[in-house]
Amino acid sequence: MQHRSYPTRPGTPTPAAVPPAALHLLHGWWVASCPDCGHELGRSRDQEAAEKAGERRRCPICRPERPDLTSPPEAEPAITPS
Repeated sequence: MQHRSYPTRPGTPTPAAVPPAALHLLHGWWVASCPDCGHELGRSRDQEAAEKAGERRRCPICRPERPDLTSPPEAEPAITPS
């Protein structure tokens, strides 16, 4: 029997890995927070619901949707009377 090699499709590129949200149990509430900066992404009494909330939300501090919005606006030079 003869084996033929067929061209294979290129693999699908994997999306950038985003670390899962950190989960903490505080006074009966499950809190999902950003693993990098600690910003709270969601909270629930149910652990699974808090995990899902953490997966759905993007950290507005570490991973803003539009990075250009996080930089402070450039200050215009002050006009001094002469």
